[in-house]
Amino acid sequence: MLLRVLAALGLSLLLLCGCGAGSSKQDILAKAKDCTTREELRKALGKPDAFDSAEIPLLGAQEIWKYKASDGEVTFTISNGKILTRATDFGSTKK
Repeated sequence: MLLRVLAALGLSLLLLCGCGAGSSKQDILAKAKDCTTREELRKALGKPDAFDSAEIPLLGAQEIWKYKASDGEVTFTISNGKILTRATDFGSTKK
């Protein structure tokens, strides 16, 4: 019984630390380098730490996904399911 509890705790820690604040901005950007869609980004990085969305006339669904890093934050702008920009505290890089 104790072994199962310890195994569950260990697995939980691994899942929590997968891409969170333990990763640097460079690590997060590297994991998301080849991602072009919302689904690919979620698969590569998991659920974002912060999320905001809006429906903008003529542009459609706009989303902001933020991931906390050990050295700041990485923000992805998604429009109609496609990644438009990737930004860190030091600037942005367009896809």
